[in-house]
Amino acid sequence: MPDTHRSFVFHDPSGKRWRRFRRGLQTGAIFFGILLVLFALSMAINPQIPALGLPPVEHIPDLGEVRAIIRGERPMRNVPFKLRKAARNIKYVRSASPVLHPKTAARVETNSPIVFGFYVNWDPGSMVSLRIHLSHLTHLVPEWLILRNAKGDLDDQSDPTAIAIAAQAKLPILALVTNYRDGWQPGDVRKILHDADARADLVDNIYGNLTEHHFAGVNIDFEELTPRDRQPLVAFMRQLRAKLQPAGLLLTESVPIEDPAYDLKLLAEIDDYLVPMVYDEHYQSGEPGPVASEAWFQKQIDRLGQIAPAEKMVIGVGNYGYDWTIGGTGSAETKFGEVMSQAAANHSAVEWNASMANPVYRYQAGGRQHEVWFLDAVTALNQVRGAAAGGFRGVALWRLGAEDPDLWKVLQTNTWPAADYDSRQLSVLSAQKSVNQYGNGDVLRIVETPHDGSRRIWRDAGGRYAEQYGQLPSYYVIESSGGTHAKGPAGKVLCLTFDDGPDPRYTPAILDILRSHGVRATFFIIGANADQNIGLVKREYAEGHDIGNHTYTHPNIALVSEERAALELSTTQRIIEKRAGRFDRAVPAALQRRQRAADARGDPAGAARAEGRLRDGGGAHRSARLGERSFSG
Repeated sequence: MPDTHRSFVFHDPSGKRWRRFRRGLQTGAIFFGILLVLFALSMAINPQIPALGLPPVEHIPDLGEVRAIIRGERPMRNVPFKLRKAARNIKYVRSASPVLHPKTAARVETNSPIVFGFYVNWDPGSMVSLRIHLSHLTHLVPEWLILRNAKGDLDDQSDPTAIAIAAQAKLPILALVTNYRDGWQPGDVRKILHDADARADLVDNIYGNLTEHHFAGVNIDFEELTPRDRQPLVAFMRQLRAKLQPAGLLLTESVPIEDPAYDLKLLAEIDDYLVPMVYDEHYQSGEPGPVASEAWFQKQIDRLGQIAPAEKMVIGVGNYGYDWTIGGTGSAETKFGEVMSQAAANHSAVEWNASMANPVYRYQAGGRQHEVWFLDAVTALNQVRGAAAGGFRGVALWRLGAEDPDLWKVLQTNTWPAADYDSRQLSVLSAQKSVNQYGNGDVLRIVETPHDGSRRIWRDAGGRYAEQYGQLPSYYVIESSGGTHAKGPAGKVLCLTFDDGPDPRYTPAILDILRSHGVRATFFIIGANADQNIGLVKREYAEGHDIGNHTYTHPNIALVSEERAALELSTTQRIIEKRAGRFDRAVPAALQRRQRAADARGDPAGAARAEGRLRDGGGAHRSARLGERSFSG
């Protein structure tokens, strides 16, 4: 019979081939696994550009506004605060109104507090706070009508975005009329008050603006007046009320306290609501001290309750601070977020002054000692409960964007804080994603990102709440460099930047022109374009130009996710690093300027990503920046 047994071609009776094959598979798997790990690490770890050797930036407030604020006053020399006499202990009897209306904007109810929120155009944080916290407000009071001269003309600075937000939320707007224009202008107000034609013009201009924008009313804020203006101001307010009342428009007025220029009793009779500004116990041109100590605050509202009916008054509550330089004059206004960032950067402990029931911290910068007093959610809790106990109609917050974010846990919608308020809800210092910027210039560095902090809160023997700060919260902190200190002898520097290249048609011509004149520029390149024209990127670098990262596909950074933004930047950076061979001259990205769109959405982090150059929160002291014109190169 034929032999039917056949051996297979790959038959290996010894089994050595299988062992070698299996070993090869294992080795290949290990090698492939290493490749996967390296790939994952390369995706997780972004290429790092070299440090730019920037000078250190001190985290201190901008003092640019101080001269305008204290102009015409006799500022005191700043000396460290010392308690002159002990504050009396105060016992509180609290009541609460549990009325709750979960609407987009809070409704005005008889048994619930009115809550005014002052809004300013010059701080993007105001827009952020408005978008996040508008459900706690019954009225928005924006600083939009600026007295232009002594003839009664107004500069209308109304923000259409804020108007649209308020309209959508059904939030009434009381436009604020102010005589602050590069400093207080009491002289203009005085001339108007004593001139019948100018008074009539101002009344008509206020009425015209209110009806044009469909505002709910007005808030008059004329400051720095003198006793001789007392009766003319009352007469003006009567004239204004006669104009507004038939149209159903509210008349409110912000007034200083303990100032003989303002007849609070008569003004309360005329106005729908009087807003006494119960803050600035220690003020910008004065010596250091608490902004509104608890005993002082309680004394003021007790006195106010004896002057006029409490139900006609909305108590002005501050939530900001002042930074005094010891040995100097004047102080800079500072926001809660700035206070936290400065204290963390300067490694300064925030202390609770038990006698004043206000927080304070001290630090040293530039060889000078600073003393910072500020107000926060705990001081607001004490003050709001005092206003509730006094039977006042509500509170008015100065100002949106400067506050401790946890203040809104105190100002719950349509209700006063309860007598048994659970202070544990304030123990976490919330890190609202706002942006604090220090320094001057267009070269930016992000040095801090948001994280929460902590504090311990208790009630002292007098029944008021006290606190101890633990870990400080962090916000987005941006350091700016390359400003005035980096300018040449002429005092100004012109920077040429070319965006969105390289372009095979225009970039070579631009490079030829720059080389012929010996001029260096910065090319902010698109990754997709660079990948197709890597020779031009190499030429830009070889000829001494800076190369900037302008994302890979040029999306609107304000509208994409953080993950997409990071991937866009990382991919382009890898192209610069690998294809150009180096990245010594690569500089941080200058992204599309979309801050306004991001702020309008209440997204300061988006604004930080989008703009690439964030503005500080000043008003008249906002720093002027070099105008830029982009060319496609």
